[in-house]
Amino acid sequence: MRMYQPTHPSAAPPRTPQVFRQEDQELVGLLGDIRNGTSFQAHAALDNLLNVCSGPLDTADGILPTHLHGRNAEVDKKNEEALAELPGDAVRAS
Repeated sequence: MRMYQPTHPSAAPPRTPQVFRQEDQELVGLLGDIRNGTSFQAHAALDNLLNVCSGPLDTADGILPTHLHGRNAEVDKKNEEALAELPGDAVRAS
């Protein structure tokens, strides 16, 4: 099974010839295997990653998790919701 499921038989997974943000070559290899759907080790790593990342986060320190969104409208909505929860009157900085 491939992790990337093309919508058309001639579609190929997107390719990036250069790794920009990862320096750990083992991680780079596992991510490549996950992307290409190769090796049992990659499937096991993906399962482990999903298990680790799916639990509740400890926010006792007041630091909230980052949310990633695919569209600016979604980000704007979340920002507006968070701003509405802040106490006090709005102040415009100039």
